Amino acid sequence: MKSFYIRRPEMYDEAAKGKSGGIIKTLLVFVLFMIIVSMAQGIIPMVMSFVEGVKFAASGASPEEFDVQAMTNSLPFRLVSLFTTVFATIGAVIYCVCIEKRTLSSMGVKKENAARDYLVGLLIGFVMFSAVVLVNVLFGGMKFESFNSNVSVGLLLVFLAGFVIQGMSEEFVCRGYLMNTIGGKHSMAAAVMISSVAFMALHLGNQGLSVIALVNLVLIAVFFAVYMICFDNIWGVCAIHSIWNFAQGNIYGIKVSGTDLNTVPVFTVTQTGESSLINGGAFGAEGGLGTTIVILVSLALLVVYMIKTDKAGFTGKTE
Repeated sequence: MKSFYIRRPEMYDEAAKGKSGGIIKTLLVFVLFMIIVSMAQGIIPMVMSFVEGVKFAASGASPEEFDVQAMTNSLPFRLVSLFTTVFATIGAVIYCVCIEKRTLSSMGVKKENAARDYLVGLLIGFVMFSAVVLVNVLFGGMKFESFNSNVSVGLLLVFLAGFVIQGMSEEFVCRGYLMNTIGGKHSMAAAVMISSVAFMALHLGNQGLSVIALVNLVLIAVFFAVYMICFDNIWGVCAIHSIWNFAQGNIYGIKVSGTDLNTVPVFTVTQTGESSLINGGAFGAEGGLGTTIVILVSLALLVVYMIKTDKAGFTGKTE
């Protein structure tokens, strides 16, 4: 019978020239890398927490009245958390270039058509998440309430910049670094699946996590991986990831992977309590079947595109 294949991207061939070990060693190094990066990203928020604690103590209030959760959910804390993810991008580049001795192109960092691919990615990501909202509305999982005229354009732009950095960081770490390191020396399927499960694992601490949310995190990571392989660069998936999160939280006012941004969105879209299976409940839309449907359709369309452009296809008869 015939077997399906996807054309190997040039970035994998570039990554194969690097100094990486087996899959187990790669994963152990990845875990150590994430621990170091998490510590670096936590320095500024930790300092902010300390300063707030000192100010609170100086006010003479009782220590029991200090609301840590309210502080970590505050707008300044959310924004700082987004921008500090730049350390993950920097760390991934330094590790790949200096330790694995890889080129930037092996991470999918290419100049050719970078701006075009990023803009196309922005459009695709926005359409995808808008489709998630539409599916939820059609199936009764969400309800469109209103357009918010009092939204702050300046704050929207700051959040957009933050999500550009945050989306890029996760793509550089999970796809540019981990997926391509494995893909350079091992099978494409192993690279896609291991990096996708790792991506899911990075969200295990998020609030409102469910079985559907875990499945959707793996599915969206597979979509990102296949998209990056298709176009052989990282810019498209960086854009899709960033605008997906931005649209989710700042355009439609939905929790981003269980996180409430605590800001005024462009539109107010509310969940209907009786349809958590569709809308994702406490985790937000990413934890619902509405997102599952959109990701699977998007992945199918991507595969069709790859077949039509000879980036994927079927081999001849095999035993």
